[in-house]
Amino acid sequence: MSDEVGGKLPTAFISWKILEEILWKALPAILILLALLVLRLLVNRLVGAMHARRVLSLSAKYILSKAIDYTIILVYLSCLLYMYLPAMPIVYVIGLVLATFIIIFFYDVREFLAYFYIMASKYPRGRPIVISIPKYGYRVFGRINEVHMHGAEVEDLYGNKIYIPNTLLAGSVTIETPALVSLRVKTLFTDRSRISEEISSLVDRISKEVPQKIPFSLDKEGSCVEKIDVDKGEALLILRFKPLSLPIKRGSTYELTKYMISNYGEIVYVEVVNSINYV
Repeated sequence: MSDEVGGKLPTAFISWKILEEILWKALPAILILLALLVLRLLVNRLVGAMHARRVLSLSAKYILSKAIDYTIILVYLSCLLYMYLPAMPIVYVIGLVLATFIIIFFYDVREFLAYFYIMASKYPRGRPIVISIPKYGYRVFGRINEVHMHGAEVEDLYGNKIYIPNTLLAGSVTIETPALVSLRVKTLFTDRSRISEEISSLVDRISKEVPQKIPFSLDKEGSCVEKIDVDKGEALLILRFKPLSLPIKRGSTYELTKYMISNYGEIVYVEVVNSINYV
């Protein structure tokens, strides 16, 4: 009885000797794969460091990372075909072309799916937005001009064009917010007992005069009084101006600053901000 049962027990499909031979034959492929992965890690760190130092833009970093992945995969496949199919050049060529097609198709499918997601999400176009990409710790303040099948063209507030792949844009946090030029203005008053009334009158005068001279309008809600020194008869105002057109021309910002200095007081600083920076 025991002999019959024992004779029916399943035997191993692969013996240890055969498994050892398979692993020994696969060892060169494993070592090459590990070497390529280490090389990829080092190159990607170099690219990341260049991006952190502003040598490479986000778009250039993404494209380089994609090219590195393509190259690593193709080199590895080439090594495999060369080691295990050395006497079959036709299969080598067909396999290499097929692998290339599959890889490119895989990345394109991701971009296409992200494109349809972006179109379905109705991303705001032509209006100022803040695009935050948590994966890279990167923020773009501008507007989306066009969304193509492989990426989106974003224009920052000064007219610089930035390319963002659809996969990154789809995973970003997008907040619509107006663009503002913020000025810190130090101004003097003659009647120290009526500084508050004079500030109100000054703000009304600026809101009426500036749009007639320069393509900006005063944002009264975003503007505020930072400090009043009654003894010196001076006040420090933070005035925020909305551009009447985008992109903001650097010459227009200079004209605004020059006009404010000539008519209203000393400019302490000038910067371009958005509403979520000071809410």
